[in-house]
Amino acid sequence: MFNFKNSSLMRFLIRIRYLSLVTMLAFVNPSLGEEVSIQHQSLTLNANLEIAEGKSMQDGVVLILHGMMAHNRMEIIEASQQALLDNDHSSLAITLSLGVDSRKGFFDCALLHTHTMDEALGELAAWVQWLREKSVNKIVLMAHSRGANQAMVYTVEHDDPLISHIILLAPNTTANAKPNYEARYGKSFDNNLARVQKLIDAGKRSQMLEELDFSYCPKATVSAATFYSY
Repeated sequence: MFNFKNSSLMRFLIRIRYLSLVTMLAFVNPSLGEEVSIQHQSLTLNANLEIAEGKSMQDGVVLILHGMMAHNRMEIIEASQQALLDNDHSSLAITLSLGVDSRKGFFDCALLHTHTMDEALGELAAWVQWLREKSVNKIVLMAHSRGANQAMVYTVEHDDPLISHIILLAPNTTANAKPNYEARYGKSFDNNLARVQKLIDAGKRSQMLEELDFSYCPKATVSAATFYSY
């Protein structure tokens, strides 16, 4: 009998099993879903709707919100929708516009950053209303990273009885914003915040600041309102 503990044979068999699984998954047909859109504040908002077999929207929907400047087709969102579908749960994965009409894919750091937290909450509210108009009787709100932060704020501010549960995937909170920023850019977050705060206090919320490190975008062009909001 082989002693598999710490043996090269065991590692080989595990590798073969892993490669077999990857090969099998490569031939699994992904769910096509249905792309839906709504109009909000003169912008087209996009989402991907997945209805579980034998279910209708009236049976409940998981509303999924992506992370900071991401989108509804990034890997973790697609995987979440597929996992939910495999377990007979319908879902709607939305893409925040961030001020871009019919936005798809990641937000381009080279664009002007004028989007705010409040706008994101407004778009989330618009999708909740759309689901309500479709006679959805229960919403589970699932959100990733910065989206989880937005989802928490939304549920507190709205206290909507239609939302029965909230699921936070690797939530990005205010507490870790400063250390993450300084680790990424090697610059003082407080100094930049103080600079922006002066503009906010002076009523210059729309003033653009050039070459300001913001979120995942180094040397971006960012409005005072945007930096302060997040």
